[in-house]
Amino acid sequence: MFALQYREGRAQLEHDMITTARALVRAVDNQLLVARASALSLAASEHLANGDLTAFHAHAREVLTATGVGMNVVISDPQGQQLLNTLKTPGEALPRHGNPPSVEQVVARGQAVISPLYTSGVLGKPVLSVDVPVWRNGQVHQVLSLGLLPTDFAGILAAQRFPTEQLAAIFDPTGTIVARTVGAETYVGQKGTPEYIARILASPEGAMKTVTREGVP
Repeated sequence: MFALQYREGRAQLEHDMITTARALVRAVDNQLLVARASALSLAASEHLANGDLTAFHAHAREVLTATGVGMNVVISDPQGQQLLNTLKTPGEALPRHGNPPSVEQVVARGQAVISPLYTSGVLGKPVLSVDVPVWRNGQVHQVLSLGLLPTDFAGILAAQRFPTEQLAAIFDPTGTIVARTVGAETYVGQKGTPEYIARILASPEGAMKTVTREGVP
């Protein structure tokens, strides 16, 4: 009887947790879709079409303030050199894009790309970006990136009000922790456990027994 109750209780727990995880996936997807739509709208700005980066800088900052989506906008050339960053005054020296492979993918495919977590060359902090093409004469002339902070996703987890005995985290495709309900200041930007990364790469969803980064079973 005890064994049966344990198995049934565990099965129900796994079902409930997977249902919650699916709901969180939808919330994260919605956040990224809104960011993508905002980036594509900015990429179609007449200021970019006219090559007026100073006017675009002011316009982009207004859009960021009005929408509350993203913390900055970056314009890079096809080689990944930043030409504009709304965190800096127009004309200031700028580093290369913090994740050049994203720029390369946008230029090669002509499609929007969601980056993994990387370190911002301006902030020196973990960020991710939605990168979209800026077209001119049928060619990808530049790449527009809308930067997002891990805190943008931490709010999604916080809204669930998980009990203290549960831990929730969001990972990027490389297994890097983007947001976490416990120990975010320590673990965001670090990899998950090798066992966990192998499992999420092998299966789209499921349940497993494992040990957290803190060593808690």
